[in-house]
Amino acid sequence: MEGESEEGYRNRELYNRTNAFFTSAGIDDLLGKIDDGSEKEKLLDRIEEIKEKYSKLSEIYQKSKGGAGIPLA
Repeated sequence: MEGESEEGYRNRELYNRTNAFFTSAGIDDLLGKIDDGSEKEKLLDRIEEIKEKYSKLSEIYQKSKGGAGIPLA
């Protein structure tokens, strides 16, 4: 960024969480706003299920991408 120091550049987040088009938030931030304990538990369980599925799919992809002509494989 023009006028930004090298240190400022190194410490800057990868993207702006708030800009003219959107405001983003991490899932942990959103869960922190939920007061209903049972609802939060359901969501935590669902998030864990999604993470497990993603991990399995990622493992399959990583094993198979080498022969598929995918750059940086």
